[in-house]
Amino acid sequence: IIDGCLFELSYLKNIPLALEEEWPRRQPRVRPFRFGEGIGGNQLPLPRVNYNPDIVRFYQRGMSTDDPVIQFLSFYHVLEYFFVRVANEHLYRKLAQRINDPKFSTSPANLDRVIRDILTHKRETDETEMLKLVLTKFVDEAELIEFIKAYESYLGENLYTKRRTIFGDSVEVKLVSGHTISNVARRVKLIRNALVHSSDRYERKQRYIPTASAEKMIRREIPLVKFLAERVIIGSAQ
Repeated sequence: IIDGCLFELSYLKNIPLALEEEWPRRQPRVRPFRFGEGIGGNQLPLPRVNYNPDIVRFYQRGMSTDDPVIQFLSFYHVLEYFFVRVANEHLYRKLAQRINDPKFSTSPANLDRVIRDILTHKRETDETEMLKLVLTKFVDEAELIEFIKAYESYLGENLYTKRRTIFGDSVEVKLVSGHTISNVARRVKLIRNALVHSSDRYERKQRYIPTASAEKMIRREIPLVKFLAERVIIGSAQ
């Protein structure tokens, strides 16, 4: 009854209202997580590079809000911006290596290999693989491992390195070279899909519902996706 009344009041009067899930309590002040060394003072250097203004706008949108869902998706948009470009670059390198091989000729067998490369690329390069390629291009895996260790130390728990179930899927990030980026890509993409898709026809076992507990879980994921967005912005600068 209360939810119905609040919906009609929001609908009729155009004001946002919702029922709190628990009695408001004063939250203790927590030192915010910061990775790496901070910069003191107000004398800052001018940029030495040109940043992509499109992805900077996505980043600033994420920085300007306290809504964890908007934050996560805004930082994710920075990563998504390069999906097609980086995936195509990966295919171009593969084709160039094949064509530049002195043994390559325009025989049917060689041309069939080129066609197979292209068809395989289209079939296998899903968005999770695209995200992995973007992270591989712009993010140093050793630094990513260092970030996860520092963030887990700050939280006092193994948020990433312990196997957990998120939106119906079991995920774990192994801090091993060659595995960390792919594990992180799968986790980030899983959360992104849950935030974007609410349809019961979407293939997952659990939906995201904007409850206080769910948003608390998403909020804990923000530092990682923000770190990835910053690496992509800096790594793509010219």
